[in-house]
Amino acid sequence: MIPGQADIARYTCTVILSFLRRCGIPCESTKFHQSFYNDCCEEAIRRGYPMDDKCSVRTFLAYRAPV
Repeated sequence: MIPGQADIARYTCTVILSFLRRCGIPCESTKFHQSFYNDCCEEAIRRGYPMDDKCSVRTFLAYRAPV
C-alpha cells in the first residue's frame, strides 16, 4: 500500500514533534481553526491555486497535526 500525502504529512509531523520533545524544545500542535481555513481557501481560489484536482492545496490546508 502506498501512503497518501496526508499519511506522509502526519508521519512527518509526528517525527518532528517527537524529536523536538526529546531535545527539550517546547512545541505544541494547534487545533484546527475552521474560519481561518475558509479564509485561506477563499484566498487560494482568488489567486488561482488548484483546489479540486489531485494537486489541490486543500490537502495541505486541511491537514491537522496530532494534538
